[in-house]
Amino acid sequence: MIRIDNVSKVFRTSTDEIKAVNNINLTIEDGSIFGIIGLSGAGKSTLVRCINLLERPTAGRIYLNEVELTSLNPKQLRKEREKIGMIFQQFNLLEQRTALRNVCYPLEIAGVKSSEAKEKAKKLLDLVGLSDRLNNYPSQLSGGQKQRVAIARALATDPQVLLCDEATSALDPNTTRSILDLLKNINEKLGVTIVVITHEMKVVEQICDQVAVLDNGMVAETGAVKDIFLSPKSKIAQELIFPKNKGIASLQNKRILRLAFDGQSSFEPVISNLVLKCQTMVNILGASTEDIGGKAFGQMILQLPEDELAIARAKNYLDSIGIHYEESDVDGN
Repeated sequence: MIRIDNVSKVFRTSTDEIKAVNNINLTIEDGSIFGIIGLSGAGKSTLVRCINLLERPTAGRIYLNEVELTSLNPKQLRKEREKIGMIFQQFNLLEQRTALRNVCYPLEIAGVKSSEAKEKAKKLLDLVGLSDRLNNYPSQLSGGQKQRVAIARALATDPQVLLCDEATSALDPNTTRSILDLLKNINEKLGVTIVVITHEMKVVEQICDQVAVLDNGMVAETGAVKDIFLSPKSKIAQELIFPKNKGIASLQNKRILRLAFDGQSSFEPVISNLVLKCQTMVNILGASTEDIGGKAFGQMILQLPEDELAIARAKNYLDSIGIHYEESDVDGN
């Protein structure tokens, strides 16, 4: 378990100070996939670097399984850090080393025999689907393959925790999906706790169990992903889930409904059935949905007719098939 206790991080310059992280309290349970999401500058990357003390907090404590990392001396901290792996947006591979030797690198530092390190590295590269790329250099690998090598390297010391700092931001959507599937598979097979830092709600939706929403260095909202996605309470969570769309600003006095799909069958024609069964015409203003394993995740924004009876029929139909919805305040301000 990771416990973040009243953690703050202040960066000081000669003329000013910047409070990147402000009095954060979080608990991340063993074996979970925990998302930390926010806009650029929210303090996400600073917080994740505080977890493994790459950045030492200005105030507060970090605990890993009841060991207070912030109280350890350098030698003790190095030992505890072996329990925490980290992957980055830009992969950070050693260009002069093959995939195999990149994965061997942390084992070499830990003093593992060369033959043992190579054997373990081969197994890890097989785990991430790169058993045929052992002798390729980073320049010979795609972005997704580089990130798979980075994941294998992060797992080399058998960590209890894997920190992912914007690990999919440099990848295309299909590769992102495959990397997230890999991380979920690693979580299930190895029981590794995964902390995902991202600014993309679709990443959180696809992989995370719990999520904390950061805003200006503080936790604005935290809870189960499903609960926050279906009913975001903070302004920043609402903005991340439902970005403002200037294209519908002129409809601010109209009836707008946000439908949230959190795992219904993607084969059910929800909108077609709504129109046919309710005799209600709706206008689709926007949609961001994804088929993951035959299930629909995401949201859809509808403009409703002005007829109150028609609106009631539509809502009753959505209730009957278990689709969560809410009327949204959508404007361009």
